[in-house]
Amino acid sequence: MSDSTRYLDFDAFRKETEKEPLIVKIFDKEYTLPADLPASVMVRILRLQHENGGELPAHEVIFLAEKFMGETMMAELLDRNDYSMEVMAEMIKEIIAAYSGGAVPHARDQQVVKVEDPLVE
Repeated sequence: MSDSTRYLDFDAFRKETEKEPLIVKIFDKEYTLPADLPASVMVRILRLQHENGGELPAHEVIFLAEKFMGETMMAELLDRNDYSMEVMAEMIKEIIAAYSGGAVPHARDQQVVKVEDPLVE
């Protein structure tokens, strides 16, 4: 190997940009979600929006929610008779807003950050 090997250390980048996990409280229980929306979820959202004129099919929203909420959280919530589609839709919307840096109406600590979407011209 030569002395001029090019090297990118993304572990260092990840450590430098590390964020706190997202905590979601519902039905008096707190769930810990990843600090960032998984790339696989965001890429799928962008592809689906492109393919469907900006809309996300309902069945895909449920699939994507399970990806970032986790199977355990989703299963526990769906087991409840008092977990409505209205609550689920609002929860998914607010979780995505929290990941995007937008205003989150039910957050404990309101911090609004404007995030420019690099894909929107």
